[in-house]
Amino acid sequence: MKTMLKKSAFAFILMFIVSTPYASAQQSVGSVTTVKKQVQVIHPRNGRALSVKAGDDVLFQDTYETGAEARAKLLFQDDSLVTLGEKTRLQITENVYNPDESRRSTTVKVMSGRLRLLVGKVFTGAGSKFEIHTPTAVAASRGTYYIVWIFMQNGKLATGIAALEGEVETRNIIEKISGTVRLGPNQYTIVTDKAPPTAADTIDPALLAGLLASTELPDELKELIPPDLLQPPGGLIPISRGLPSTPKAGPFGEGERGIPGLPPILQQPAAGNTTPVQVEIGFP
Repeated sequence: MKTMLKKSAFAFILMFIVSTPYASAQQSVGSVTTVKKQVQVIHPRNGRALSVKAGDDVLFQDTYETGAEARAKLLFQDDSLVTLGEKTRLQITENVYNPDESRRSTTVKVMSGRLRLLVGKVFTGAGSKFEIHTPTAVAASRGTYYIVWIFMQNGKLATGIAALEGEVETRNIIEKISGTVRLGPNQYTIVTDKAPPTAADTIDPALLAGLLASTELPDELKELIPPDLLQPPGGLIPISRGLPSTPKAGPFGEGERGIPGLPPILQQPAAGNTTPVQVEIGFP
């Protein structure tokens, strides 16, 4: 009898140990707000690649991968926004969020591609951080806006980090390699294998434009309307480029959803050469 009780207790403890990581892996840390083309996610529990759609939960330890010309936008619980460019692969390896203690500790591992990040809040609690880890670099920020991209340089992987607003601190992924660079607005650095980051330098406008374009993912309704609906043949009825998010009354009597009505008749019938018409209307 004692042997059976010991076995049962052991089985229960083993089941608890095994099931605990699965429970934490199913924790929601945010949501997917926008998706363009083919984006897949692998949940740690099932290990299968699933198609991603807007409204899906972002789970702890999820791995996301975008295809060619694909994009995805992830909104974390702390209001940080991460936009994935095409052919990007990342995993959420750490996420602690406690607004009551002003504490946030998030680590996102990026294996390939490009990211645009908006870390909108500053947390002052002990150990608070928001870090991006790549094969060669670590980018740490507090309330800032920046871009991270991975590329090949002289046959080896390299990481570029460009600050758009605020400040970003960067270093090599290998802690033993000394050297930290702090980036200000419109500055960038390159971090290669086994080398400290290059000195902060002003980013070339053409390079910045390309990075912004490759990580652009509009989520407003006006950006989702097909171009052929925005420019009807002949242009007889002026149509605004998109529907406003808040209904507004316009000079042409826009409807409840902001859809433009018919414009007024700008040219009245010419005087003279008119024929009177008598109209009889009967009432029941």
